[in-house]
Amino acid sequence: MTLDPDDAMTSADEAPADRPEAVADHETSAAAGAGPSVETPDPAVTEPLRDLPGARVVRADLVGTALFCVSGVLASVVHALRWPFAVLSIALFVIGIAGFAWSFLVAAGRSREHEIGVANLYLLTGPTAPPPVKRAMNLSLTAQTVACIAFGAIGFSGMTASEVNPMACGILVPTLGFGLNGVWAARHGTFGPRIVTAAPTSRRRTAGHETPQTTPQGSEMEQNDRHD
Repeated sequence: MTLDPDDAMTSADEAPADRPEAVADHETSAAAGAGPSVETPDPAVTEPLRDLPGARVVRADLVGTALFCVSGVLASVVHALRWPFAVLSIALFVIGIAGFAWSFLVAAGRSREHEIGVANLYLLTGPTAPPPVKRAMNLSLTAQTVACIAFGAIGFSGMTASEVNPMACGILVPTLGFGLNGVWAARHGTFGPRIVTAAPTSRRRTAGHETPQTTPQGSEMEQNDRHD
């Protein structure tokens, strides 16, 4: 069988017409195989806790919670350690009160430009803190609350009417969690801009119409001069 040169040239000329479709199909299949684009994770979520702002405050909260829980367990077993446990609880309470007062003053200054709520400041709600910070500090606060109730109940068991329960002082310790939450939020927290609302104007009804109660000071002075 003999191949005609004219037929070969015709086939070569028709081939490029089919290539755009092939290229388009190839690009479509490549795009489908590539899958969805991978988003860059937020550094505040993936970054280690020790590298985030205010890591010392978080560490102090964790250490205080650990000391409180360990000393409470030991005091539950050894009665001689119950008064030292009470002293430690009062010391943690004082630290929490100091942090509470400091954070309130700092937050009051920042509230001139930012909208700060009590829950944002002392519970780290909303976008106030990165998830690792919020998780660590709120878990510490929860542990302090649960532990103080448990230790107080253990201290009351087996007591006589004339005895004092030193382990009841543990009920003061959650103040440490609230205070350090406030310290972190006041110093490093993220808050929205302050919302300024216009003051309402008082109105009075005259002949079925509402008119603002605004009287120029100049007219009042002129009337007073005429009476004089």
